[in-house]
Amino acid sequence: EIADQIGKPKRIMIAARGTSDNAARYAKYVLGANNQIPVALAAPSLFSVYQTPPLLNDQLVIGVSQSGESPDLLAVINEANNQNCPTLVITNQNNSPLSEAADFATKIRPKAANSQKTQLQNAGTGCERALKHRMDWWRRGPDGTVVIRGAVRWD
Repeated sequence: EIADQIGKPKRIMIAARGTSDNAARYAKYVLGANNQIPVALAAPSLFSVYQTPPLLNDQLVIGVSQSGESPDLLAVINEANNQNCPTLVITNQNNSPLSEAADFATKIRPKAANSQKTQLQNAGTGCERALKHRMDWWRRGPDGTVVIRGAVRWD
């Protein structure tokens, strides 16, 4: 399991753009509230446009992207790798540049749509729904310790 390999992070930074920002904001609250771990949203332009990335200090860096092709998010993931931080990407595309750059990648399954209009309507909530499901990795068990998918406890 991905969560077993990552272990308990001390801090988490989530990078997203566009509609995936809504999912990232949701994940920030879920991860922070359930685990008392500081969670921050990245400023991807610091990594790409301004080329002045912050020191990440062993944070878990999560990229959220429906296409898996955002150059800004790729810059965040690449810099996190350069700083020896664990990286996880959540995307619709397994073979995307982001998925290939990250230490770990997981694919979300957006709601099926018959038309382009319906696909666009689903785009804003697809990542959010998927992250809600994926956030079961990090939750508290009955004794108050953190459980990742019921398998690993964070003390």
